[in-house]
Amino acid sequence: MVRLKARYILFDVIYPNVEKEQSNYGKKASLMQLHSTSQNINLRLIAELVKKNIKILFGDQGSGTAASSLIVKYFSQKTSTGIIRCSRDYHKLVCAALTMITKLNGKDVIVRIIRISGTIRKSEQAAIDRNKK
Repeated sequence: MVRLKARYILFDVIYPNVEKEQSNYGKKASLMQLHSTSQNINLRLIAELVKKNIKILFGDQGSGTAASSLIVKYFSQKTSTGIIRCSRDYHKLVCAALTMITKLNGKDVIVRIIRISGTIRKSEQAAIDRNKK
């Protein structure tokens, strides 16, 4: 029997704070800031968005191969950080679908991939180290 190999993708959700300031050069956008996520965002919503984006980007074949092994293992509303488990063969499809998420519960967001790891322990350790800084 062959063991199924997985990849764990550590990501965070950034909420751009766009303030419209008038200057001599026109409108100026402020820096992107990290915010805590609302309580309406849960593991199921994130998984559905990723699977929907996989279907849009890669069609039925991508949806059948990559989305079948996709599981959101962890998501923290406090830090807007999450971990997704997917098949090793299709982790690039999942990364592409993650980065194409632009709206989460009607708010503009940017999803940034921080680390791709072979074990959940290394992904958790990277998230802990990142939050300490």
